[in-house]
Amino acid sequence: MTPPSARLRTVAVILAGGTGSRVGLDIPKQLLKIAGKTILEHTLDAFESHPDVDEILVMMAAGHTEEAQRLVSQGGYRKVGRVLEGGAQRSDTTCTAIDVLSAGQPGADCLVLFHDAVRPLIDPRIITDCVAALASYAAVDVAIPSADTVITVDEAGLITMIPPRERLRRGQTPQGFRLSVIRRAYELARGDPDFAARPATDDCGVVLRYLPDTPIYVVPGSEHNMKVTHPVDVHIADKLFQLASCEPPPAAPPDEQRCRLAGKTLVVFGEATGSAATCARSPGGSARRSSRSAGRRPAPTSNARTRSGRRSGRRMAPAAGSTSWSTPRACCIRASSPTPTRGRSRKPSG
Repeated sequence: MTPPSARLRTVAVILAGGTGSRVGLDIPKQLLKIAGKTILEHTLDAFESHPDVDEILVMMAAGHTEEAQRLVSQGGYRKVGRVLEGGAQRSDTTCTAIDVLSAGQPGADCLVLFHDAVRPLIDPRIITDCVAALASYAAVDVAIPSADTVITVDEAGLITMIPPRERLRRGQTPQGFRLSVIRRAYELARGDPDFAARPATDDCGVVLRYLPDTPIYVVPGSEHNMKVTHPVDVHIADKLFQLASCEPPPAAPPDEQRCRLAGKTLVVFGEATGSAATCARSPGGSARRSSRSAGRRPAPTSNARTRSGRRSGRRMAPAAGSTSWSTPRACCIRASSPTPTRGRSRKPSG
């Protein structure tokens, strides 16, 4: 653990060197469009808008740097300092980024966040927590608990061990470091002839192997911070972006909600009770009920009829022209403005 110090410059390195082979494409998967933008643009949006990020460095797949530069220019990403070509392996791409950052400010330290370009649903909270953790730790990872049981097998495909699941985590990104620490770890890795044969799968693995005395703090990740790797991931990410764009309105008192809905028509699926019945019972409100089993146009239901049915607990009789007694499955409601209740009184029941 390192002592807290003055705020250092934070650089986000977007690792966009993948080729898209596992998705079955002839273009890098980070250039696929989901929810109206490329995956790379969605990822850049997250870091461009975050107040703790000072600069962005894009490491793009070979042969596609011009396309990435075009997206950066069109999108107005002012924090992006450079778009560079990545290496053949992830470790090669990281080394190139380290060399560029070290040459830019010789002897100066900074915070570096290495993030997969194909994790476009990164939560701003994760970025904030990583930067905050780097004030006390020299290396930070992001991970979530494993919901699955993980096993290890031998060459014959036989189980050799089942590690305790409560201590297992699934790694994500960003992975954060002080530049001086990750640079030293890769200097040792480059000097190791076995590193090329047994490369680490991520940057925290390099620190763990070559700087074992350096604690690596784990920031809680998110299930949404998924990596777009396989074809199905493209569809899942697209749906998650759609859901994120449909945030529900903030909570408000009942009368305020009625004012917002006054004069509008609502379609409520499910039983015509609860909120549907409440709107229909309001002064001036009305409801039309329909059932798929009836197969007919919904008939109007008056307030009095709705109230009587609710009090008796009986199913409503079919309206004129309907032959079905089945429970309604949809209710069209015409909402009314709230009416002041001052001066009204209820008769005691019973």
